[in-house]
Amino acid sequence: CARRVRPDVALFFIAGNSPLCLIARAAGIPTAINIDGLDSDREKWNRPAKAYLRVAERLAPRLADRVITDSNAVAHLYERRYGRRIGVIPYGADVPDHVRSDVLERLDLEPRRYVLFVGRLEPENNPHLLVEAWARLPTRRTRGMKLVVVGGAPYASDYIERVRRAADPRVVFPGYVFGPDYWQLQQNAYLFCAPTEVGGTHPVILEALAAG
Repeated sequence: CARRVRPDVALFFIAGNSPLCLIARAAGIPTAINIDGLDSDREKWNRPAKAYLRVAERLAPRLADRVITDSNAVAHLYERRYGRRIGVIPYGADVPDHVRSDVLERLDLEPRRYVLFVGRLEPENNPHLLVEAWARLPTRRTRGMKLVVVGGAPYASDYIERVRRAADPRVVFPGYVFGPDYWQLQQNAYLFCAPTEVGGTHPVILEALAAG
């Protein structure tokens, strides 16, 4: 397909895909790869997978024409670990001027009366720790506040069920939320909580900052 279309550049994501850059380069297409986090540090991968990811991370500058990341912290860690500097292109966030949604009413939420989590429901993002901590808060301490856990993961049904079982009635699980409904939740939250362990710059954190 790339041979027929002839794009100006081929952009790849995640260091594990760096060997694919050779295919594009063989077709004469300049390549860039975005390393948005050092995946070899993720606990979800077994030892052989981590070994492959370390090799792919190390070789990325040789396999692609350009290597970039969205996080200065990731760039510094990459340089310390592999001795190579990579470019940094920070993410941004665009907040819609006018957001119309009835999502608060549908979820029985009040503005500034809920804490918001948005992300993949998988162990490294720690929604289980968040709902377990919330369950330990006495009702008198939360004063009617709710915890809204937005997101899902089609490959983690058992884990998601565990998270749901650990939650008390003050936790709301709306599933995936997009568009005006998403921005309405961001703009009216009391605070945004991101208990993640690894990764680069999570766009939802920037969007939460942009939403105030």
